[in-house]
Amino acid sequence: MRSPFQIPPLRERPEDIPLLVDHFNKRFSAAYVKKPKQFDDDAMAVL
Repeated sequence: MRSPFQIPPLRERPEDIPLLVDHFNKRFSAAYVKKPKQFDDDAMAVL
């Protein structure tokens, strides 16, 4: 049996964006054997 749960949209939780950027940056960097990209504060503000 599954228990449904609600997750608020990302636009309602902007504090999660840096965590997600870091997670996917590391994941794709490992998958493509590349050095992780660096994102400055201005780039994060746009996201």
